[in-house]
Amino acid sequence: MATWVGLREVGDVAILSVVGKLTLSDGTQDVRMKVREIVDRGLRHLVLNLNDVPYVDSAGIGELVAAKKAMEHRGGRMKLLEPGKTVRDALRVVRLDRVLDFCQDEAAALASFRT
Repeated sequence: MATWVGLREVGDVAILSVVGKLTLSDGTQDVRMKVREIVDRGLRHLVLNLNDVPYVDSAGIGELVAAKKAMEHRGGRMKLLEPGKTVRDALRVVRLDRVLDFCQDEAAALASFRT
């Protein structure tokens, strides 16, 4: 399955929606390019919507970590929005569920950047 990545902005927050697998062969390069675009635009915060991502491999997990680091380097933060059970389980196995921030809906994610 090919990966689709959509981007929109709400103030200084980028909302990046990913649809499809986030694996070495599907999606990681697209996410990397969009995160670079976000950084180049000067946006400080990122909401990464993973609701429609059925599977993530080690390359996909690496891109999530790289995106988090890129936002922190700009003085911002990243939130993961609605990752499914399979993705959450993969992040839990490598203990990134303790490092990455999760939100259940977009409104909560956007509000978290204002506090």
